[in-house]
Amino acid sequence: MLPIVIAEDQVHPIGPRLYLDGYTHRATLYGDQLYRLVKKFSVADRLQAHVLGCKLAGQKIPTLITASSQGYGVWMDFKYPNPMPPDR
Repeated sequence: MLPIVIAEDQVHPIGPRLYLDGYTHRATLYGDQLYRLVKKFSVADRLQAHVLGCKLAGQKIPTLITASSQGYGVWMDFKYPNPMPPDR
């Protein structure tokens, strides 16, 4: 399983933040699915974003990677437990 890679302007942010598991999370909608931000990466860290996205997707977790001129965001399906604390 591979992550979906899309332009950041194709997702719909939910704001300000959603609370789950003792943390507040940045959240976004893509299609009819709710995702939470796992980690943001700079443009120079593109490879690390893809490695993390593939790691999550390899665990059968629906995963998005959003790309913009400022960098990359790795997002995972909101209903799955997060393997790491959320990115602030």
